[in-house]
Amino acid sequence: MKISIVCPTRKRIKDVKRLLFSIHNTVKVPEQVEILFVIDDDDDETIQFVDKFKDSFDFGVKKVIIERNKYIFSDFANKALPYCDGEIFLAIGDDGTFNSNEWDEEIRKEFEQIDHKILLLHFNDLSDHCVDRAGHLAVHKNWIDVVGYFSPPWFDGDWGDWWMTFLADGASAKKYRFDIIIEHLNVWHGKAEPDETYHQHKIRREKLQSPDKNPDHPMNTKQDILRKNIEDLKQFKANFKRD
Repeated sequence: MKISIVCPTRKRIKDVKRLLFSIHNTVKVPEQVEILFVIDDDDDETIQFVDKFKDSFDFGVKKVIIERNKYIFSDFANKALPYCDGEIFLAIGDDGTFNSNEWDEEIRKEFEQIDHKILLLHFNDLSDHCVDRAGHLAVHKNWIDVVGYFSPPWFDGDWGDWWMTFLADGASAKKYRFDIIIEHLNVWHGKAEPDETYHQHKIRREKLQSPDKNPDHPMNTKQDILRKNIEDLKQFKANFKRD
């Protein structure tokens, strides 16, 4: 099974380069891995950088160009789906790095042993919340076919990871691999300096607020969708067993 890594990015050339070389240095079967960078159409520097490096690795490197400010933040990853060749989809930010050798082979093994493929596999990002909350995660295309998205397209800020965690927990379909380290080198963990992209995201996050402070927060208004998604995943698993 091929793995498609989806990474939205904006004006972080050094981070993109670091991420690419972390894949190169740790992947076991590069021909069965690709990474797709979702880039704003006004970010010429990143577009040119990805074009420059797209043929430099044994794994696939693609770019998906989206119109600036047209899509909500958590919907960016979904825009890459039509261009993915994989069956397994892995979400990562440009501030992530693959630290564990042969991580791709371990991920394939997890999905190969489940007939229905309904699994949210999440990884050790070396934060204090990664055991319970799915940040860097992978799902199979069956999951996406059932719920209709890779990333929940309602959050103009954070909380997408919480949604995916609640969804997987509700469907009894979540597994944590502490030994697969995909590190999150972000500002909140003291591993990066604030930049323009960080400040823009901070503004969106503060505007959205938390569900207990904002009654219009998607975690409050989309609960019916969350419950339906959970039941649909459960039903898919049950039907697969009967078939």
